[in-house]
Amino acid sequence: MTISKEQAKSALQDLQQVGDRSATLYKYTRISPHLILWGCVWMSGYGLSDAFPSQTGLIWLIANSIGAAISIYLARAWFRGIGQANWRVGYAILSILTFTVATVAILPPHAGRQIAAFIPMVIATTYVLVGIWHGRRLVILGTLTGALTLLGYFLLYSHFNLWMAVVGGGALVLAGAWLKRV
Repeated sequence: MTISKEQAKSALQDLQQVGDRSATLYKYTRISPHLILWGCVWMSGYGLSDAFPSQTGLIWLIANSIGAAISIYLARAWFRGIGQANWRVGYAILSILTFTVATVAILPPHAGRQIAAFIPMVIATTYVLVGIWHGRRLVILGTLTGALTLLGYFLLYSHFNLWMAVVGGGALVLAGAWLKRV
């Protein structure tokens, strides 16, 4: 059986598409536990901050510390599997953290609600940027997270923390479940 040059080219293109789709799905399954984790962190952090506003700093210190420790634990096996490429991920995270800290230092918030909205906006932007290269579902997640954050910030002044706990945290958990099922 002989195949034409066009058939061979078409078959190779099909294989490339299957490989690209498989790589995207694999990345989604690796990201989903982190989204679910951080959705739970947001739910607890924002929810407890609403209930105990005078303890907001301590609440977020504890919530973020626990979230970071679990994220590192979840990522260890994945980073071992990708070998030398992991330094890029580490530097990207460090760059985003540095940008966030520098921005807050230059433009300090006048109210806790500002920082409570700024951090999710940085995260939403990060999801969009990662999604540009790794899958449109992350672009959708970032866009949704950013839009929901802005909606709550501007329209739900006194209930912003509850909004972010339920809607922001819930969006992350649902997105994690959505990516896991793909």
